Amino acid sequence: MGALSVNGGRINGALGIGTDNALGGSSIVFGDSDTGIKQNGDGVLDVYANNALVARLQPGKLYVVGDVLAGDGKKLSLTSDNNSVLNARFNLWGDTNRPTVIELDDDQGWHLYSQRNPDGSIRFMVNGEIFTTGSIHAGANTISTDGNIYGSLWGGWLNDWINNTITNRFV
Repeated sequence: MGALSVNGGRINGALGIGTDNALGGSSIVFGDSDTGIKQNGDGVLDVYANNALVARLQPGKLYVVGDVLAGDGKKLSLTSDNNSVLNARFNLWGDTNRPTVIELDDDQGWHLYSQRNPDGSIRFMVNGEIFTTGSIHAGANTISTDGNIYGSLWGGWLNDWINNTITNRFV
């Protein structure tokens, strides 16, 4: 095979550079005429599949149009319905006092984080209220949905302790 012409050319029909294609000028297509990469402005590189924009690269940024899937058998997925009022971010950071912090925040501040402490323990913090439709468990203790509390301090349920200890004094 000889050198490619500056006016464009094809290699076995699978790669087109500077040829007429669905992506237009400043593009390289693979396989057919509507899948490839396109320089779409200074420092902007777009990735197309079947004539649809699927990703954009800019200095320090990667935008993905659609779902981001990681994994093979089981997948970690990050999606957006594009109807949120604020932007949201997951941030992974750390320092000597907080070696690993995974934080969720938006344009107004942090929502929650999980961190590994220097001693190996884990702390989970929420910047606001927690609502649950079920019970809350902490170690061997339970806060029930009816407000009753189960724990070793009461020898079982707090309601039973009150009935057996305090109420019986007045009967």
